Amino acid sequence: MTTARDQMTTPAVDVPVPSAGTGPGRPAVGALLLVAAVVAALLLPDAAWRTAAVLALGAPGSYLLGAGLTDRLSGRRPPAAGLTSTGLAPVAAGRWTALNSPTSAVPSHGLHTYAQTYAVDLARSEDLDHPGGGPFARPERFVTFGAPLLSPVDGEVVTVVDGMRDHRARCGLTGAAYLLVEAALRSLGGIRRVVGNHVVVRGADGVHVLLAHVQRGSATVAPGQRVPAGAVLGRCGNSGNSSQPHLHLQAMSGPDPRSAHGLPFHFLLDGRAVPLPPDRAELDF
Repeated sequence: MTTARDQMTTPAVDVPVPSAGTGPGRPAVGALLLVAAVVAALLLPDAAWRTAAVLALGAPGSYLLGAGLTDRLSGRRPPAAGLTSTGLAPVAAGRWTALNSPTSAVPSHGLHTYAQTYAVDLARSEDLDHPGGGPFARPERFVTFGAPLLSPVDGEVVTVVDGMRDHRARCGLTGAAYLLVEAALRSLGGIRRVVGNHVVVRGADGVHVLLAHVQRGSATVAPGQRVPAGAVLGRCGNSGNSSQPHLHLQAMSGPDPRSAHGLPFHFLLDGRAVPLPPDRAELDF
């Protein structure tokens, strides 16, 4: 049986690196939402509906426009050439589905900010169908919630944050609308309000891997601790800017997402280099 440590010593192989710059334009989406907010303010006859529409469209529109423009001016884009994909050991067990995958679009989350260029979201496949409980279901309803998260590298833990609460899900159109407004407010609170509880591990090659939205109080490691690939770091939660319990995973050029560049990565499974699956495709760890 191949262990996580064995997988980390697998010889390097060529893995396609997604090209940056193919993702959606957030400034354009933000501008459209702001235009829609202005139109609603001018045309809706009822004052209460006008206020609700302006808040629902204007807040996320301002966030997307501001974040997109800041992202373009910040210089956080990765180098245009010379990138190689880093091999990571499995970060969990079982069957998971990729969401916001860099295989489908780069930057995968629409922004280079916070080193998210090649990030991927992973959720247990059972959770793609809403588990019930309405648009604001408790995180305990999801199979992903509480799933053990494993170190993807032999390395040193450099950051651990696990004191932030796990909030309810934001599902469906109602939840998504709420999340857009909430995301705008969270962005004002800085990186911790966005990624929530998280762990960053530095590999021997200097690549840093961030695992975000960790369950509150579940971290089993501390900064400065050495960990082997496959060691349990914590459990999957729903802290930070998250619509439902999932793992946000990204590789970075440094320990701080605010100043690092995002780096491409793939998984090493049973001695094979496995590229990240596209959106809504499954991956068996």
